[in-house]
Amino acid sequence: MTPRVNKCKKCGVLDKDGLSLIEGGHCLSCRLKKYQIGNFNILKEAPLRLKILLGGVSAIFIMVSIYAIYHQHLFLPGGARHQPFLVEFSGRGVLMPVFSLTMFSISFLSLIVSNCLRHSSDHIYKKIIKYSFHAGWILYLVSIFFFRE
Repeated sequence: MTPRVNKCKKCGVLDKDGLSLIEGGHCLSCRLKKYQIGNFNILKEAPLRLKILLGGVSAIFIMVSIYAIYHQHLFLPGGARHQPFLVEFSGRGVLMPVFSLTMFSISFLSLIVSNCLRHSSDHIYKKIIKYSFHAGWILYLVSIFFFRE
């Protein structure tokens, strides 16, 4: 029977081979108790500069969406790395990229809101972020069929 090896869930330090790096439930490298390590919330630990950056990007996406709906015309990047080009959308073909940009904005704004609200349900925000971000990418890839060269 092999001895049980303790591992810190935050920094990944192993307690093995007679080296006691985790003593009494405390990790000696990151100075946290083992039961505190599981209670970290990734959504609450975003720095201020990340919140500002995501807020600015989502504001740009919303402004581009409003512009595209108003003027019924939009240019977005597309193509491969070796041959990039701009994709032009016009008329009703603008709606798919607008939905895509809106879904990206929803995922970024929900990350910001989850950082600001202290008594929020993190499980719900993680679902919103995950599903809206994936939906944004899927809609962006589907919008390729609605462009005009």
